[in-house]
Amino acid sequence: PSIGEALTPSLWGVAFAKDARLSIVVAPASLLLGQGMMTASSALAMLQLPVASKILLVLGGATYTVSKAGLGVLQHSTLALGLPESMLVSGFCILVGTTHATRALTYWLVPHILQQHGVLGVQMSL
Repeated sequence: PSIGEALTPSLWGVAFAKDARLSIVVAPASLLLGQGMMTASSALAMLQLPVASKILLVLGGATYTVSKAGLGVLQHSTLALGLPESMLVSGFCILVGTTHATRALTYWLVPHILQQHGVLGVQMSL
């Protein structure tokens, strides 16, 4: 995992440098694909298909993780290209602040959704 944490953002940086538009489309699409695979894994587990469920969960988790690392790199790269130098610090502060606020809201909402709708409900809402 440690090598992947260091290597994956670097690969997304290279992808952004080669074709920014394509990488901006692929990263969120991959995130959605990984989330969908994990949701389908939960549905397969409820249908008593444990092997298929586990395979889909691992593949979905890997896809999600790889694309999640890319989103951070792409957000910062796009921000750096789009803002004038005089506004970079403010832009990065706003980006980090909204990211932390979104994470805090997610940490607050997930237990409530889990309690009322179960794991599949959490997967569907995220």
